[in-house]
Order: sequence, then structure tokens, then C-alpha cells
Amino acid sequence: PRDYEKRTSSNIADNPDVLGLGVAVTFMTGLRVGEVAALKWSDYRGDFLSVTRTEIKYIGEHGERVADVRERTKGRDGRRQVVLNDTAVRIIEKLKAYTGESEWMFTRDGQRIKAVWLSLRITKLCKELGMPHRSFHKIRKTYATKLIDAGVPEKVVTKQMGHTEILTTK
Repeated sequence: PRDYEKRTSSNIADNPDVLGLGVAVTFMTGLRVGEVAALKWSDYRGDFLSVTRTEIKYIGEHGERVADVRERTKGRDGRRQVVLNDTAVRIIEKLKAYTGESEWMFTRDGQRIKAVWLSLRITKLCKELGMPHRSFHKIRKTYATKLIDAGVPEKVVTKQMGHTEILTTK
């Protein structure tokens, strides 16, 4: 996993785009893919992100696939604050150049980026790097493992991940 993270980060740094930066933000925050897709600039507070929304998917009344934003996350509280390290802040600041004046943090051609587009980007990155497919959930697991290995208190790790118990995280 560490080699995967290093190679992916290098690829994103060499070829930055909004979707790649979304993958990089996930490596630095452990957010769920739907949470990344639902971030607004008003959620960014410099040293943390206020995570209060997630993208949900469902089949509409005419059989169409719908990706909509729900005003609460998957966790019990429905919201949390995720602390950002310096690298995450740099990535988010770089992202500003790509999105302009949009209210959404991740946009392309004025439209909010959907979670599936981020998932397709990670699939493409894996293929470009000659690696087996990895999902956003695998990135979350890597993030949690890095926090635990670094000696971050379990209570903090649990909060960062949006879990209620460390057993869920582990």
C-alpha cells in the first residue's frame, strides 16, 4: 500500500487535474468518495474540513441513475471535522486554481464532479501505473492504518474516519 500511495502521488503531481487532486485529498484525509464529491469551499477552514454532506445514488422514477447530495454523512452524527496536514492544505490550495468561483470544491466545466468520476480516475491511475485495481475504500483503510501506525490516539482516528468505535476502524 505504501508503494501504491507513493507512485499514485507522484503520478498526480506530474499530471495534476481536478480528479487526480480528489484522489490526493482522499489519501490525505481518508474521506469517503461520496464525501469528497460533496465538498463545498465553505467546508474548508484552512486547517480542517467540515464534512457535512455525501453523495447518494439511486434510480429515479423513470429508471435513470441519479447522483444527489444529502446533507449528512454516513456516520452516526452525520458530520465531522477532519484535520488537514500541510500536504492536504497545499493540495486544496492547488485545487482552487482549477475550480474558479464554484461553490463546489471539485468541479469540471462548471458541474459538480460525481463520485463515480473519482472512482474511474483511481481505476485509470492504477492501470497507468501497472497496479492492481484499488478502490477509494482501500485508500481510506491505508489512511487509517497510517494514523494508527503513527501513534495517533484511537479516539482521534475514530473521529477522523467518521466511525463511532475503533473496532470499526481496525
